[in-house]
Amino acid sequence: MTARTIHFILMMALMALVALTIGSSALLRIAACMLIMLILSFVSAVWGLVTAKVSFTVDSKRVVRGESVGFHMQAMYTSLLPLGSLVFVSEDGRESVFEMMPFKKQTVTAARSFKHRGVYRMGEGRIYVFDMFALFALSKKAPEASESIVVVPRKIDFEAPELNNVEIGPETRKRFQDDASAPSGVRDWRDGDSLKRVHWKLTMKTFDPSLRNLRPMVRTYDEAARPDTVVLCDLTRIDAVDEWVKYAQDGVCEAAFAAVCSLIENENRVLMVLPGNNRMEIEGENALEEEEFLKALATAEFNAEEPFEQAIYENARHPERTGMVIAVTAKMTMRVVDALTRIGKMTGIRMMAVWITDQRRSDTDELLSRLEAAGVQARCINPFKAG
Repeated sequence: MTARTIHFILMMALMALVALTIGSSALLRIAACMLIMLILSFVSAVWGLVTAKVSFTVDSKRVVRGESVGFHMQAMYTSLLPLGSLVFVSEDGRESVFEMMPFKKQTVTAARSFKHRGVYRMGEGRIYVFDMFALFALSKKAPEASESIVVVPRKIDFEAPELNNVEIGPETRKRFQDDASAPSGVRDWRDGDSLKRVHWKLTMKTFDPSLRNLRPMVRTYDEAARPDTVVLCDLTRIDAVDEWVKYAQDGVCEAAFAAVCSLIENENRVLMVLPGNNRMEIEGENALEEEEFLKALATAEFNAEEPFEQAIYENARHPERTGMVIAVTAKMTMRVVDALTRIGKMTGIRMMAVWITDQRRSDTDELLSRLEAAGVQARCINPFKAG
């Protein structure tokens, strides 16, 4: 019931009182007509609310963050009594007004842009119906949404470091050996070759009794496959103002996707790890697989309970298969810095830190200096300016 309804009822009551006081049949008929109007308006609003339906169709179910997508809303009701209008109010406060006619669909076409990545369901909100005299405004929650839109991260500029087939660790050792399961031939001995590679049977055949010497023959193997590059996302909860949290989450996902694309362009095999409560690992090595990375990042939830530094240690347990780790976080702490520097020194894995931040705190330069001093590449990305 609106203020207009209250005023209408008071006027009707006053009209009836005056009619009874002075004995005016004309005023009494007017009051009776107002009562009938009030009843019909209420019945019309209730019947219209029960039978009102709003449906949605979208031009695309996938959109890049920041872009717009067109959609169509159709509304109808099956009451014989006319309605004034039907208004759909979405969860974010957007209003769509339909001028209704009984048993006829009314269509509204509009466009919507999305500021943040995620999955958005079209049709979540409330339906308001107004009778033709605007005396009653009734509402109900819209039925379950029939369409959803996946908003994927944008691709920002990012140049990932190139990973060579052979990396030298802290003990000056070759971490990625040739593939011993794929022998390719033999060759003469060279200084620095391992005795384990000597083909003794062929070597003995080269023995020359007159010269009393041997020509050691060494097995050769196919070159080892390029090691994995791990892109590790920090999905722990971010404690900050709600709007900044959403931008920070977008920044983490967009930096991770940009790193994946840059690595794939350099012909690296990529393993992206999302260590949340529902842990996900996505592998790929060509551009056709980039869509899988996008889908995972669009739906990633920042609900990881284990500290990010623990995830860093866990994903560097196999240095023989890992060539580089790119850690993307919006919460750079001293523990994260220690984990990155310690793993780099102990295993020889190439480490890189990507920090999503728009602030230059007093300890920012100190953390970056520690990383760079330990040979860990560090990069800061402002989520409000990226892309």
